[in-house]
Amino acid sequence: MTSILSVLGSAMPAVYSLAGVLIGGWIARRSQHRHWVHDNKAREYKELLDSLHECITSVIAARPNLSTWDHPAVNNAMMQASRTFANRIFISGTLKKEGLIDECYKVKRLVFSEPGELDADGTKLVYGVTSLGVLEQKLQDKIIAASQRDLGLRP
Repeated sequence: MTSILSVLGSAMPAVYSLAGVLIGGWIARRSQHRHWVHDNKAREYKELLDSLHECITSVIAARPNLSTWDHPAVNNAMMQASRTFANRIFISGTLKKEGLIDECYKVKRLVFSEPGELDADGTKLVYGVTSLGVLEQKLQDKIIAASQRDLGLRP
Protein backbone atom coordinates (compact mmCIF):
# COMPACT_ATOMS: atom_id res chain seq x y z
CA MET A 1 0.00 0.00 0.00
CA THR A 2 2.83 2.36 0.85
CA SER A 3 4.56 1.66 -2.45
CA ILE A 4 1.39 2.50 -4.41
CA LEU A 5 1.00 5.77 -2.58
CA SER A 6 4.65 6.65 -3.11
CA VAL A 7 4.37 5.89 -6.86
CA LEU A 8 1.22 7.96 -7.10
CA GLY A 9 2.83 10.73 -5.07
CA SER A 10 5.84 10.84 -7.35
CA ALA A 11 3.66 10.73 -10.51
CA MET A 12 1.34 13.57 -9.50
CA PRO A 13 3.73 16.43 -10.36
CA ALA A 14 4.10 15.00 -13.87
CA VAL A 15 0.30 14.76 -14.22
CA TYR A 16 -0.10 18.34 -12.99
CA SER A 17 2.58 19.53 -15.40
CA LEU A 18 0.95 17.75 -18.33
CA ALA A 19 -2.45 19.18 -17.40
CA GLY A 20 -0.93 22.67 -17.17
CA VAL A 21 0.66 22.34 -20.60
CA LEU A 22 -2.61 21.10 -22.14
CA ILE A 23 -4.71 23.85 -20.56
CA GLY A 24 -2.14 26.51 -21.44
CA GLY A 25 -2.05 25.32 -25.06
CA TRP A 26 -5.83 25.36 -25.27
CA ILE A 27 -6.01 28.91 -23.87
CA ALA A 28 -3.28 30.13 -26.25
CA ARG A 29 -4.98 28.53 -29.27
CA ARG A 30 -8.32 30.05 -28.33
CA SER A 31 -6.77 33.49 -27.88
CA GLN A 32 -4.93 33.26 -31.21
CA HIS A 33 -8.16 32.23 -32.94
CA ARG A 34 -9.99 35.23 -31.46
CA HIS A 35 -7.23 37.56 -32.68
CA TRP A 36 -7.29 35.94 -36.12
CA VAL A 37 -11.08 36.45 -36.43
CA HIS A 38 -10.78 40.04 -35.13
CA ASP A 39 -8.03 40.86 -37.66
CA ASN A 40 -10.02 39.35 -40.53
CA LYS A 41 -13.15 41.26 -39.56
CA ALA A 42 -11.17 44.51 -39.45
CA ARG A 43 -9.68 43.74 -42.88
CA GLU A 44 -13.09 43.01 -44.36
CA TYR A 45 -14.57 46.25 -43.01
CA LYS A 46 -11.66 48.21 -44.48
CA GLU A 47 -12.08 46.49 -47.86
CA LEU A 48 -15.80 47.24 -47.75
CA LEU A 49 -15.24 50.94 -47.06
CA ASP A 50 -12.55 51.14 -49.77
CA SER A 51 -14.82 49.41 -52.27
CA LEU A 52 -17.74 51.72 -51.47
CA HIS A 53 -15.60 54.82 -51.95
CA GLU A 54 -14.07 53.49 -55.18
CA CYS A 55 -17.54 52.62 -56.49
CA ILE A 56 -19.05 56.03 -55.79
CA THR A 57 -16.01 57.82 -57.21
CA SER A 58 -16.23 55.73 -60.40
CA VAL A 59 -19.98 56.24 -60.71
CA ILE A 60 -19.66 60.01 -60.30
CA ALA A 61 -16.98 60.08 -63.01
CA ALA A 62 -19.03 57.86 -65.34
CA ARG A 63 -22.40 59.52 -64.68
CA PRO A 64 -21.87 63.19 -63.91
CA ASN A 65 -25.52 64.02 -64.63
CA LEU A 66 -28.78 62.41 -65.70
CA SER A 67 -28.26 62.73 -69.43
CA THR A 68 -24.61 61.72 -69.75
CA TRP A 69 -23.34 58.43 -68.51
CA ASP A 70 -21.09 55.54 -69.40
CA HIS A 71 -23.25 52.47 -68.77
CA PRO A 72 -20.45 49.84 -68.81
CA ALA A 73 -18.32 51.83 -66.33
CA VAL A 74 -21.27 52.35 -63.97
CA ASN A 75 -22.27 48.68 -64.26
CA ASN A 76 -18.71 47.57 -63.51
CA ALA A 77 -18.36 49.88 -60.50
CA MET A 78 -21.67 48.73 -59.03
CA MET A 79 -20.87 45.07 -59.71
CA GLN A 80 -17.55 45.40 -57.87
CA ALA A 81 -19.19 47.03 -54.86
CA SER A 82 -22.03 44.49 -54.82
CA ARG A 83 -19.54 41.65 -54.96
CA THR A 84 -17.58 43.14 -52.07
CA PHE A 85 -20.76 43.38 -49.97
CA ALA A 86 -21.78 39.84 -50.92
CA ASN A 87 -18.51 37.98 -50.39
CA ARG A 88 -17.78 38.96 -46.80
CA ILE A 89 -17.12 35.85 -44.71
CA PHE A 90 -16.40 37.19 -41.24
CA ILE A 91 -18.81 40.16 -41.17
CA SER A 92 -21.74 38.88 -43.23
CA GLY A 93 -23.93 38.36 -40.16
CA THR A 94 -23.31 41.90 -38.94
CA LEU A 95 -24.01 43.36 -42.39
CA LYS A 96 -27.37 41.58 -42.51
CA LYS A 97 -28.28 42.31 -38.88
CA GLU A 98 -27.43 46.02 -39.23
CA GLY A 99 -29.37 46.35 -42.50
CA LEU A 100 -26.28 47.38 -44.46
CA ILE A 101 -27.07 45.12 -47.40
CA ASP A 102 -30.37 46.98 -47.82
CA GLU A 103 -28.49 50.27 -47.63
CA CYS A 104 -26.24 49.08 -50.45
CA TYR A 105 -29.35 48.39 -52.53
CA LYS A 106 -30.51 51.96 -51.90
CA VAL A 107 -27.28 53.20 -53.47
CA LYS A 108 -27.82 50.88 -56.45
CA ARG A 109 -31.39 52.07 -56.93
CA LEU A 110 -30.25 55.69 -56.88
CA VAL A 111 -27.38 55.08 -59.29
CA PHE A 112 -29.59 53.35 -61.82
CA SER A 113 -32.60 55.64 -61.36
CA GLU A 114 -34.22 57.57 -64.15
CA PRO A 115 -35.75 61.04 -63.76
CA GLY A 116 -39.00 60.91 -61.79
CA GLU A 117 -38.53 57.33 -60.64
CA LEU A 118 -39.78 56.40 -57.16
CA ASP A 119 -38.03 54.26 -54.56
CA ALA A 120 -39.77 51.21 -53.06
CA ASP A 121 -41.05 53.33 -50.17
CA GLY A 122 -42.54 55.90 -52.56
CA THR A 123 -39.91 58.61 -52.17
CA LYS A 124 -38.68 60.25 -55.34
CA LEU A 125 -35.19 59.20 -56.39
CA VAL A 126 -33.19 62.27 -57.33
CA TYR A 127 -29.88 61.32 -58.88
CA GLY A 128 -27.06 63.78 -58.56
CA VAL A 129 -23.50 64.01 -57.36
CA THR A 130 -24.68 65.60 -54.10
CA SER A 131 -27.41 63.06 -53.35
CA LEU A 132 -25.05 60.21 -54.16
CA GLY A 133 -22.37 61.70 -51.91
CA VAL A 134 -24.86 62.10 -49.06
CA LEU A 135 -26.00 58.50 -49.44
CA GLU A 136 -22.38 57.31 -49.52
CA GLN A 137 -21.57 59.24 -46.34
CA LYS A 138 -24.60 57.82 -44.51
CA LEU A 139 -23.70 54.28 -45.55
CA GLN A 140 -20.06 54.80 -44.64
CA ASP A 141 -21.05 56.13 -41.19
CA LYS A 142 -23.29 53.10 -40.63
CA ILE A 143 -20.52 50.69 -41.67
CA ILE A 144 -18.03 52.38 -39.34
CA ALA A 145 -20.50 52.33 -36.43
CA ALA A 146 -21.30 48.65 -37.06
CA SER A 147 -17.61 47.77 -37.31
CA GLN A 148 -16.84 49.55 -34.04
CA ARG A 149 -19.60 47.63 -32.25
CA ASP A 150 -18.57 44.35 -33.88
CA LEU A 151 -14.88 44.80 -33.08
CA GLY A 152 -15.51 46.06 -29.56
CA LEU A 153 -14.09 49.51 -30.24
CA ARG A 154 -15.38 52.66 -28.64
CA PRO A 155 -16.77 55.16 -31.13
